[in-house]
Amino acid sequence: MEPNDLAIHHGNLIHRADPNHSPTRSRRAFAMNIYGASARVDEAAVAEYRASMRAHYKSKGLNV
Repeated sequence: MEPNDLAIHHGNLIHRADPNHSPTRSRRAFAMNIYGASARVDEAAVAEYRASMRAHYKSKGLNV
């Protein structure tokens, strides 16, 4: 991407960005999630995901 470009991703798309090595410019990001009125949080799935991420971070030596 070029400076000032916009990227829009579907929520299930795996994507990433390389580190910003510029000494003079920061990278800005804005995220917006849109859900239907009938959408509900699956609390069990959220808890399982968070536990999985904590275990992953711990395996990498990160204390989150």
